[in-house]
Amino acid sequence: MSRGKLSVECALREQLQRGGRYLLAVSGGVDSIALLHGCAMLQRLLKAHFEVAHVDHGLRTESVKDAMFVEKQAKLLGFEFHLKRASPPKRGNLEAWGRNLRYTFFSEICARCELQQVLTAHNANDVAETLLMRLVSNKEMRSIARIDQRRRCLRPLLLVPRAEIELFVRHHKLRFRVDKSNFDEDFLRNRVRHKLLPLLSKQFDSRIVEVLSIRAQHLAQDTEAMDEVCSRAVLPIGDLEFGTKLWRRALVKVLAELPEALRWRVAEVLFLPKLGFRIGRLHAHALVDFIVGERSALEIPGGITLCSKGGAVVVTGAFLGEQLR
Repeated sequence: MSRGKLSVECALREQLQRGGRYLLAVSGGVDSIALLHGCAMLQRLLKAHFEVAHVDHGLRTESVKDAMFVEKQAKLLGFEFHLKRASPPKRGNLEAWGRNLRYTFFSEICARCELQQVLTAHNANDVAETLLMRLVSNKEMRSIARIDQRRRCLRPLLLVPRAEIELFVRHHKLRFRVDKSNFDEDFLRNRVRHKLLPLLSKQFDSRIVEVLSIRAQHLAQDTEAMDEVCSRAVLPIGDLEFGTKLWRRALVKVLAELPEALRWRVAEVLFLPKLGFRIGRLHAHALVDFIVGERSALEIPGGITLCSKGGAVVVTGAFLGEQLR
């Protein structure tokens, strides 16, 4: 049975802790402006502390004005403002680069300012869109999790439909920035947002966003549980130097004791901190084959090459995460 639509105010009251110290990731778009002002309205009630972070990726000519707008909004509300300006790389995965840039910046601020969590404005439509995007593009069926422990990130609006967020913004007469690229249907997300979701809503189920977002959250819980099993499985090799002959031998033993469905996940978990992004099932299966000795060399996304040398793993290439040698 469908439950009543969750409002911005109710979601924030449910998710935020009394006396909490939070960093708000604000782009200036309608979703993050709703998050910003919703938190400001609850600040006194919750006795919470909020600061604001904005990243100018340098990808659009309007990005400078976006940063100025967010800074003005933050200061009007009395929130400390943190800005990161960057220039995009000339090649490589721009999405992964931007994500790594943002969360590294947020982590630095949280450590320096003693903030507990990063709040982002991901909502139910984002979750539904992501699920459909991964399905139609034949990618691993992962979802946006409400809590990302690794990044100390909380997404309190994750079950709030975008329609509710837009209603909140209209009701409070809030200004926000519009990213014109959100209407460019050369991008898969925009085609899903403007064509596929409306079609599913009209011809199949008017509650499709709610249905997909709830299903995606269940998927996220299942995936989180499997990731936890994988993380525990690699504990015996945690103190060994990455890539050494001893490390590889111990990893082969760990993999041999796991069902096939978990082996690729273990490989992905091991390399995630090094790369800054998940390599996916197909490349992770190839990585397992390489580790156990069925392949002598391997190339994986990000311009990364692995080869065997005296039983050890030698990794070369440009990394988004920690540099390996």
